[in-house]
Amino acid sequence: QGFLEPLEASAIVLVELSAKLVAERMPACREVMDIVARHFNEVTAYRWGRIIDFLKLHYVLTQRTDTAFWRDNVDPATVPDRLKDMLALWKYQSPWFFDELDRLEEVFPAASYQYVLYGMGFRT
Repeated sequence: QGFLEPLEASAIVLVELSAKLVAERMPACREVMDIVARHFNEVTAYRWGRIIDFLKLHYVLTQRTDTAFWRDNVDPATVPDRLKDMLALWKYQSPWFFDELDRLEEVFPAASYQYVLYGMGFRT
């Protein structure tokens, strides 16, 4: 694990969730260890991806264009595909729990996205 700025607490949460996942899913036999390891890696990659989406959301909605930093962050080529899809969807409906139907332990639930979107003046 590591840290993603500016939300170092997100890494602490990931460490805790990872430890929980290992504790709950530790296989009783070696034969299925690779399956459990693959699942662990998929879940961890998913969670990192959602953190990146949430961090990028803070920058992609900016109206600032005064430096290359801000211009680069609104460039569609720098926006993850999943976040692009969600932003398109959120133009017509607010973020909500069922956007993540298959994942019940989100690091940033729908309400977190709502706070950022509406705080940045995004309109649904």
